Amino acid sequence: MIKRSVDRAMTLTALIFIVVTFLGMLILAWYISR
Repeated sequence: MIKRSVDRAMTLTALIFIVVTFLGMLILAWYISR
């Protein structure tokens, strides 16, 4: 039970990290090409 919630939390953290990194790269690319 605990392990499942930990796995879900880690998956959620990984997804948030990927989205934040993607948005950061997008903003960086827009800032450079401006």
